[in-house]
Amino acid sequence: MEQKPSGENNLSWREAIIEVLKKSSKPMSSVEIVAAIKERKLRNVTGNTPEATVGAQIYTSMKRDGEGSSFVQPAPNQFAFKQPPVSAGESKQANSGNIPKNDEDEPKKNIGIIRAFGMYWNRDAIEWKSSLRILGGLSDKAGEAVDFCNQRGVYFLHDGGEVIYVGRALERPLGTRLFEHTFDRLKGRWNRFSWFGLVNLSEDGKITDQGLKTATATASDIIITMEALLIEGLEPKQNRKRGDTSFKDIEYIQIEDPNLEDKKMQEAIFTKLLGGGGKLNK
Repeated sequence: MEQKPSGENNLSWREAIIEVLKKSSKPMSSVEIVAAIKERKLRNVTGNTPEATVGAQIYTSMKRDGEGSSFVQPAPNQFAFKQPPVSAGESKQANSGNIPKNDEDEPKKNIGIIRAFGMYWNRDAIEWKSSLRILGGLSDKAGEAVDFCNQRGVYFLHDGGEVIYVGRALERPLGTRLFEHTFDRLKGRWNRFSWFGLVNLSEDGKITDQGLKTATATASDIIITMEALLIEGLEPKQNRKRGDTSFKDIEYIQIEDPNLEDKKMQEAIFTKLLGGGGKLNK
């Protein structure tokens, strides 16, 4: 049975990627980063597309954190570690007197009607055959998981980095809509999904009463929401990657369903039993 990394080597994806890029003297591709994580045993690498997971972690950071991101992309599929920017006090002093040139330079305090969202979540990190859960958190630590199965809003299905379908989850919640796509005409065409939820979360991370039928939105709310959806879904090259502190607070990172790990362990034991004629291989 494969042993999981433990202690200091049981890192999150983000921590493992940073650790690898810090030690590298040149930019690395997502494939090279995964290979280095495995070689150094920084974390347990599972799933069929760990390279896509690495790319999603990096792109999410660059979009969410902007200039404060730990990553830069000097070339297509080439990533490097970026030293932290100057402190907030130094930055404020250095930029004093600067006047925003246009709307893009002004921080957006209004987050529209989006209350939570997740980008490029992995289809294989969800247990689709038992009690369905779509887990995420403000980090990828399982102890902070929130179940977004009953969230309402809109979602994208991705084939790699390409959006192949846009759907809505209103009468039927997000979990139900995604589950339907595992056996409908799109079942073999997507491996990742992004979602934008309109339902509030309580302080303890629970989905609150939907109240969507009585919800109201101003023109400003709608415009900001449409802008966010288009930027995240289309990834226009000319949009700045500076991030927005308001949206940073509502972006969730996917957490793999713990049931999958139990299932993998059971399959590994069963495989060894078969390979050993009914006895576990030593």
